[in-house]
Amino acid sequence: MTAIFYRLQAKGLLFPHAPAREEEKQENLVAENNAKIFRKLAENHLVLAFDYNTHCMGLTDEQMTPEAYHAALEDAYRMAAYLEHIYTYYMAVPHLAKRYRDDQKKYQALVAKNEPVTAVIASTKGSYVSIHIREKTAIYNLPRLFTLRLRRMMLATVPFLESYPFLHKKLEIFGQITQRPVAYFGWLYFTPRLINNLFMTAKHIISGPWLDENEASLSLATRLKLQWQRRWFEFGNDAVWAAASFINCFFLVEPYSFYVNLSLQVYDVVLAGIRLCVEINRLNTLVLDYEALLKDPELSSEQQQEISKHLRFLKEKIAHDQRRYLLNLVNTILMVIAIGLACPLLINPIYGVVGGMLGLLTTAIVVGGLKTIEKMQPKDNPSFNSLCETSKKIGFFLPASEIDYIPEVRGGRDHTHKHTHTLESPFRR
Repeated sequence: MTAIFYRLQAKGLLFPHAPAREEEKQENLVAENNAKIFRKLAENHLVLAFDYNTHCMGLTDEQMTPEAYHAALEDAYRMAAYLEHIYTYYMAVPHLAKRYRDDQKKYQALVAKNEPVTAVIASTKGSYVSIHIREKTAIYNLPRLFTLRLRRMMLATVPFLESYPFLHKKLEIFGQITQRPVAYFGWLYFTPRLINNLFMTAKHIISGPWLDENEASLSLATRLKLQWQRRWFEFGNDAVWAAASFINCFFLVEPYSFYVNLSLQVYDVVLAGIRLCVEINRLNTLVLDYEALLKDPELSSEQQQEISKHLRFLKEKIAHDQRRYLLNLVNTILMVIAIGLACPLLINPIYGVVGGMLGLLTTAIVVGGLKTIEKMQPKDNPSFNSLCETSKKIGFFLPASEIDYIPEVRGGRDHTHKHTHTLESPFRR
């Protein structure tokens, strides 16, 4: 057992080891208990997924013994099976369920000596409208911000170009032509993701035939909590920006629309600060759990080393996430300053130019910072090839007779079928 399951065991979230050939009554009892555990796991799915990713960081550790690598691989497989089940039957998030299903195939492929690797790891490409909207919104965000900030800086230079009538006139015409499209784009950009999140939340909290029986077994408050955990930041961002931009587009004129935009930037600072606190506090709770485990006097030295290594990876991954959230917070603070310098109360137009330049500079800093942070990202989702290289260097192998079952989890219990060279079912028979 590795560190990730020591923590679950301490919280009473491990599945019981049911004896083989048990009576139907006992099977029902085990299935009911498993369903209760799954409901608890679903409520903590974000922490569970983060902890799983942290565990995966250790799968490329070439210092492990073959036995330790076997245990780490088996627990990664079991945790991926748990997460797939949660995102399939309790939250209905197909692209995440697919991700963890693909992970299981990677782990199976490492020990499937008699099967073609390509057949084991092959996966159908999913197409999901919801994730497509979220991805496109994120992809186009930086180009959108750069375009808007470049336009703002160009228009800020108009008062200084009176000595150049041609250029002065062209920029004035440019400002007039782009004013309405920019105003419409301001609220249209946020609308698709907002509508998608509203629809998906309603789909999960309103009972109906579209809900899996496992998800329907959750209380309304729990289903709402699960959706809020995944979407609260996007809700908070999109709803306010779409509404304010809509008001600016149809009801307000300068200078009133300027003060609305400035208020939105201040709101972004508050939202980014709240996000930083919420996310890091949740992850620090995970650190405290492992630090508490280390204080257990009954742990062997090997167990302490395992937990300490996991804790080191965990802190490394938290530090990476913290850098991302801090960069976002710095970005919003600098944008408040940049927008504030264009305030109509500041008579000298040079402030507007400085603000425009600061906005462009901030965008460049954010782009560069994101690329740097991305390069520093811990390898928490190692590729199949990297896992193969690690297993070869470690000298890992798994006898065919050692493990015989692959799980197919349905409705809180497992249904297994014979399959040589596979990892052990996470739901012990």
